[in-house]
Amino acid sequence: MPSLTLAAPSGETEGRLWAVRLVPGASAPEPTEHPLEEGPGWVWIHFDLVNANARQGLLRCALPGPVAAMFSEVDETPRLIAEEGWFAGVLPDFEHGAEPGEVKTGALRFFLGEKLLVSGRRQPLRGPHDVWRALSQGALPPRPDVAWQRIRRAFLDEASRLAGVLQADLDRVEDDLLETEGQSRRRARAGALLGRVRQRITRLQRATKPLARLTIDSGAPRWLDMDGMEALHRRTLGVLDDLGAVQDRSHALQDELEARSNEETNRRLYLLSVLTAILAPTTLITGFFGMNTGGLPWTQNLHGTALAVGLLASAVGLMLWLLRRNGML
Repeated sequence: MPSLTLAAPSGETEGRLWAVRLVPGASAPEPTEHPLEEGPGWVWIHFDLVNANARQGLLRCALPGPVAAMFSEVDETPRLIAEEGWFAGVLPDFEHGAEPGEVKTGALRFFLGEKLLVSGRRQPLRGPHDVWRALSQGALPPRPDVAWQRIRRAFLDEASRLAGVLQADLDRVEDDLLETEGQSRRRARAGALLGRVRQRITRLQRATKPLARLTIDSGAPRWLDMDGMEALHRRTLGVLDDLGAVQDRSHALQDELEARSNEETNRRLYLLSVLTAILAPTTLITGFFGMNTGGLPWTQNLHGTALAVGLLASAVGLMLWLLRRNGML
C-alpha cells in the first residue's frame, strides 16, 4: 500500500498537511500535487492554519468570501453555513495526543463541496487523525460529506468514551464514601477526584452542547446526506444525555460528600462541647482555691490537697452522671 506522507515542496509552501484524491474502488488515496485540477473521485485538502503559508493555499482554493474569512479568524464558536452548492462551518474536536482522560479541545474549520473537502486546524485534532488513519488502511469514503460525517462521529465517540471514564471515576468516589475504614483519608481522596470529574464534565458539555443546536433547516446542498445529518444529530443528543447523567451523579455525590464532612465536623464540635462541660466545674474549683484570700477551707489541714483533689474528682463525676442521664454521652 503506498505511503500517505506528503513531502512535496508545493504542499509545504502552501501550508498543506496533505492533499489526496480519493477514487471509488481504489485501495488507497492518491497524494496529488494539483488537488484543484479536474479528475476522478473527490479531493481532501487539510491545512495547518498556524503555518503562515496556509493563507496562500486557501486563496488558491477560491473559497467563498464568508468561508475564507472563517478560515482566517481565531473565533472557535461552533457554527454552520450552508448555501446552494456548498456547506461549511466550525466544529469542536479533541486535541490529538492529549493524556488519556484529559479534555482538551480545539476547532476544526471545514468547507464541503460536491467533490471537495477543505479542512484546517491550529493544533493536531483527533477526528481528522482518526479518519486519515482509516484512509491509510483502505477505508475510503465515497463522498466528502461522508468523510466529514466520520470526523464528527469520531468526536462523538470520544465524548461518549470519556463519559464512560468519568462514570468509572465516580464509582471510585462512591466506593470511598461508602467505605468505613480510614474515612478521613478516603473522603479527602474522593473530594479531589470528584473535583477533577466535575471539571472534565463541564468542559465536555461546553464543547458538545452547541452541536445540538447546529441544524440545517434550509439551503442545504442537494448532494448532502440529510439522513446521515439527522443520525448525527440523534447521536449528539444521546451523548448529551450520557454527559447529563454523569453531571447529575457528580452533583449527588458532591452533596453526599458535603453531608459526610458536615457530619464529621458536627461530631468533633459535639465532642469538644462535652469536654468543655466536663472540665467547667474543675475550672471553677481551681479558680476558687486560687484566690489567695483569708479563710479558704483546708488551708491549714494536713490533707487539704487530697481533699481538694477529691472535690475535683467528685465534680467531674457529677457532671459525667448528669450528661449521661440527659443522653448526651
